[in-house]
Amino acid sequence: MSVRLLAQQVVALIREQGILGIAGNYDSTTATEYPHCGCKPDSPGAEELSHVSYGWPRNHGAPETKWFLGALPFRMDLRPCGGHKSRPTLILTPFGE
Repeated sequence: MSVRLLAQQVVALIREQGILGIAGNYDSTTATEYPHCGCKPDSPGAEELSHVSYGWPRNHGAPETKWFLGALPFRMDLRPCGGHKSRPTLILTPFGE
């Protein structure tokens, strides 16, 4: 089984099951064909690896998969104690951004 097929199967399962998610840096940047991943490598070696790892989804991702990933929200607000505004809100963002 190819990695591309596996990635598309994962996205299809997420869509079919209605699983909520938030966009990470590769999701949004791959979908928009951004020239780099949006990450901040801390060394020349990490910089080189970031280009390699980002190149794969950018070059091999199916258009419909990229569209779905690009449509994910950047944050998700949850109210674990109920839906009332007076209750605490838990905000989920990728990588604590």
